[in-house]
Amino acid sequence: MSTTLLELKKTGEAPSKNYHSLVVMPDQIRFTTWLIDAQHGVHHRDSTGSVFDRKVTFEEFLDGHLQDQIKSVFGQDEYQRVLKVVKENSGTTSGSAETKKKDAQQSGGNTFLTS
Repeated sequence: MSTTLLELKKTGEAPSKNYHSLVVMPDQIRFTTWLIDAQHGVHHRDSTGSVFDRKVTFEEFLDGHLQDQIKSVFGQDEYQRVLKVVKENSGTTSGSAETKKKDAQQSGGNTFLTS
């Protein structure tokens, strides 16, 4: 079983009853949403069912994946907690190679990229 670095759970704001879970593990982030119908319980949207489950690596997260969803569901403060945990455990505090590349482009290319 994998170690959990951070776990967040939340029921959506009214009128939504959707249930959201975010688990940060040493090598990935897992964001899950269960779609809940207030009258009938679990809501079956389509053939895939009522659960949206997404897993991303720390690098993918630092490159922008899932950030908007986390902010929307859990808020800016919890997003900052997730970001801090990811940076502390990703082996880098300045972001991924793609983030460094974007920073270099924005600063006029005067930044050297190191691996």
